[in-house]
Amino acid sequence: MATTLVTVKPGEIQFPIRPSQPVTTILRLDNNNNKKYSVAYKIKTTAPRKYLVRPSSGLLSPGESADIQIILQPQTGDSSIDQHDRFLIQTAVSKSGRPLEREDWSKLSKDDIEEQKIRVTFKASTGGGDTTTTEGSTETKDDLRAKYDELIQYTLSVEKDKKRLEQEIETVKQSSSASANSSGFSTKALLTSITVAIIVARIAPFFGY
Repeated sequence: MATTLVTVKPGEIQFPIRPSQPVTTILRLDNNNNKKYSVAYKIKTTAPRKYLVRPSSGLLSPGESADIQIILQPQTGDSSIDQHDRFLIQTAVSKSGRPLEREDWSKLSKDDIEEQKIRVTFKASTGGGDTTTTEGSTETKDDLRAKYDELIQYTLSVEKDKKRLEQEIETVKQSSSASANSSGFSTKALLTSITVAIIVARIAPFFGY
């Protein structure tokens, strides 16, 4: 194609070496054509296990821009300093005005697809730059997994308590059914109330109570 369908900025992506938590940078796409057609795009990387791309595909209306999140996952060892990581941005005119599906891309000829390559570099973190930690999180991956495992154990414990309560209430119901019926007693309501109380008591520590 003679003209560039989409302008991509910046021309190079920089990340800190061996980040201890996810780091996000923004890749900006601009549909800078002056005609009345939309441009579909999709983004690929040579290291899909290291990066998340959100969104990895989409559609730009005439004159529209999109900010793409490039997220580098926490790295260990020397894998994060590989200077050969690349991102490939592919763009094509969408005559239908809708995003292109996988089969739509496969039907396009090479002449219909424009490609731009973005290089990734790694530098020692200086506390500045365009990269930011994802959602400002200070918790490590291990901390989050530990809390997740603990919550699972609580859930299993609550389930056991629920079954035990069901058995106890069934026993009470059988021994005092006449009294329960006369007073409008609801076994299901009682079981629900007790279960909710147990769940609240167990989960409260996760919210600092």
